[in-house]
Amino acid sequence: MRAIFKRWRWGLFVAGVVFGLMTWKEGADGEFTVRYFLQGLVAMLISFLVVATDVARWFASPLLRFIDSVYLPGGEADKAPLKYELPLYYERHFRSEEALEAYETLIKSYPDQINAYAGAIRVCENQLNDQERARRWRRNAERLFGYEKVAQAVAKTADEWHAERMKSALAPAPSQ
Repeated sequence: MRAIFKRWRWGLFVAGVVFGLMTWKEGADGEFTVRYFLQGLVAMLISFLVVATDVARWFASPLLRFIDSVYLPGGEADKAPLKYELPLYYERHFRSEEALEAYETLIKSYPDQINAYAGAIRVCENQLNDQERARRWRRNAERLFGYEKVAQAVAKTADEWHAERMKSALAPAPSQ
């Protein structure tokens, strides 16, 4: 809905500018130059006001990116943290819709993580029985990582993967 409104605003902007320029041209050719000049000016001013927020956001984006880099040095604010505990918890407790949503959030933020794709495929195939979505996720993952890596990652169950992650997290640090 927001995108449709944005297109309409830009359409109104273009129409207002065209109408204003045509009115100015008409005023230059005719005898009522002041009236046509003011009508064209008002039409263009209103059309500029319609898109003022988009234009201001576009001009302010470099400054906002700089402020984000100073106050949020780890990355963008809307990027999800790379943690698999929540989707694994959801998957292990058969809360499949929430697990899939968490995996999709991880895939959107970190498209280079094969484990997020594997989790989404596992949830779609085993819990949701949504083979179409599973094929779509599998096709995207195989395009990025290859068939064999995806097959190995999907073959692990959520419990096996959780145990593997916990074992590596609890392992002692190597001595120097």
